[in-house]
Amino acid sequence: MFGGNPYAMPWLQQVAALVHCWYLGSEAGTALANVLTGRVNPSGKLPVTIAKRYEDYPYVKYGKEAYPGVGKQVYYREGVFVGYRGFEKDKVQPLFPFGFGLSYTTFKYGKAAVTPDADGWMVTVDVTNTGRREGRETVQLYVGEQKPQADNPVKQLKDFTKLSLKPGETRTATMHITKEDLQTWDEQQHRWTLMSDRFRAYVGASSADIRGKVDFSL
Repeated sequence: MFGGNPYAMPWLQQVAALVHCWYLGSEAGTALANVLTGRVNPSGKLPVTIAKRYEDYPYVKYGKEAYPGVGKQVYYREGVFVGYRGFEKDKVQPLFPFGFGLSYTTFKYGKAAVTPDADGWMVTVDVTNTGRREGRETVQLYVGEQKPQADNPVKQLKDFTKLSLKPGETRTATMHITKEDLQTWDEQQHRWTLMSDRFRAYVGASSADIRGKVDFSL
């Protein structure tokens, strides 16, 4: 498939595999042929959430104000709960979650750790290529309050890194959290502020595939 947005897939169970190519430009054919023949190991991750049903997208429940708009005006009533944040709040399982992506190999995550540093906190986790092909894995770091308030998402993406690993190779993924990453916009005070001093770091292969959690405090 080629395209730039989520789309309906009522035929998904009728195909052996799905490769979404986005917009590849003039060398699209070469790139796709290299992936399908195994010359290149795909390693992309979704920058969007793809729902099972159109009605599952967080904005749909707000009716015409959300889409197509009223009086040429579109209202973002979902606030910060866009994309995967809204799916988690509504406890709706997507077809493909934000950050999802397969490859011709597999990866095993070790135990995640959080260590204070000069700029905030360093988050590390060992990742091992457990398959028979060299490949790349995008390790994702999400952060949320240990006891999320109603106005805040359970977790939000704060950093990510990509590792290239040969079969059997283990490397350490290193990501960072700053104090600014933990702040929330306070509409009453009209400034960024900390709503809590106790947080949780989530390390995973997608927003729905969390491989490790570590609590930390200010």
